[in-house]
Amino acid sequence: MPRLRLSGVVVLCCLFTIFTLAVKPATDPDLWWHLASGRYMSLTHGIPHHDVFSLTATHHVWIMHEWLTELLLYAGWTVGGAHLLSLASATVISLTFLLVFLAARERGAPPLPSAVLVLLGALASAPTWGTRPQMLSLLFTAAFGLAIARMVMRGQTAPPWWMAAAMLLWVNVHGGFIFGLALLVLASSAHLLQDRWPWLSPRLDERPPEPRGGPKVRAGRSAAVMAA
Repeated sequence: MPRLRLSGVVVLCCLFTIFTLAVKPATDPDLWWHLASGRYMSLTHGIPHHDVFSLTATHHVWIMHEWLTELLLYAGWTVGGAHLLSLASATVISLTFLLVFLAARERGAPPLPSAVLVLLGALASAPTWGTRPQMLSLLFTAAFGLAIARMVMRGQTAPPWWMAAAMLLWVNVHGGFIFGLALLVLASSAHLLQDRWPWLSPRLDERPPEPRGGPKVRAGRSAAVMAA
């Protein structure tokens, strides 16, 4: 078994803490609306375009932008009930903050402070957690943030192919896909500005760092090597 460093243990503990906090009873009031919508689509084999649950506004236009998530929620409810939905929601939330941690590491942040700060961020957002479609938007936003961080740090000239496929999926699971578009617009705008004014993104010196003690220490080491 490979040894785990202290930072690795802290990261695992933070992720486990997030998961245990996210596992809670599926009591979100919107859940029953989503389950009813998923059941209706599974029975009619179609996506409704008008309000099918109202008694007074049956012809009201209804854009069901979460139709895919509602089908998934109803399928999970049919298979495992509320317990399965709670576990699935906790898994999505944990994966979200794992991606946030990886994005911080991609930017060069140390693992130990990154894990602690990600845990604090998770605790701050905990009141918004629940078994609802917006948790998938949280996951997709974190994935797009990680992809953009890798593009910036690794000097990639084009986004990975999976971002287009993820956007097609995101559009059909929750209206929060607008955040993914916003991230892409911000990243593209920053890239254009840096191309126009390179001084906005100064490059680090690619030379290896000087050894402690400056050139004298390096010269002394070279002389010792030559003498040897």
